[in-house]
Amino acid sequence: MDLLLRELNRYKWDLVGLSETHLPRTSEETISGTSLLLSGHTDGTQRQGVGFILSPTTKKTLISFTPVSERIATIRLKGIVSNLTIVQVYAPNSARSDEECEQFYFQLQSVTNQTPKKDILIVMGDFNAIMGKDQIDQRDVMGLHGHGRLNGRGERLISVFRENDLYITNTAFKHRHRRIKATSMQQYPQQKTVQTLKE
Repeated sequence: MDLLLRELNRYKWDLVGLSETHLPRTSEETISGTSLLLSGHTDGTQRQGVGFILSPTTKKTLISFTPVSERIATIRLKGIVSNLTIVQVYAPNSARSDEECEQFYFQLQSVTNQTPKKDILIVMGDFNAIMGKDQIDQRDVMGLHGHGRLNGRGERLISVFRENDLYITNTAFKHRHRRIKATSMQQYPQQKTVQTLKE
């Protein structure tokens, strides 16, 4: 974690979402003025794990932190016009059972449903899904600039997006070949948007 914090000092940042931390704890910690909010296994298991790193400025706007599970955590931040709910996720990959995947999406839907209606909602993290490219028949949920070949987890994600009237905005434009993976869903009052961020 110290290495990550040192790297962050090279950039201007306010908030970082963490996926697959492998840290076996749920906690709120402060390291050199930086807030570390973790949601992981509490039985010592070093698998999964999600969390957030907040700058001192962002920490001042923190309303709440909710560690939902080792795969989902939320924070709520005070905004100027409306508050912001951010959900950090680490979805089961294709090696995990369908039952585990369905449990994850059920939990995610529950968290989304509990978000105050006037909040801006962002869901980000690693969905472990390949959305595929040139998905002309999926234009209602995504653009033509996905990557790779659509896999089963991608199909499940598309299904969830369609059910919730969400859109993968990051597939609407081309990206550099450099691959930094992150995924997010954004919901504005009266409108929902989903982003899969890949550079």
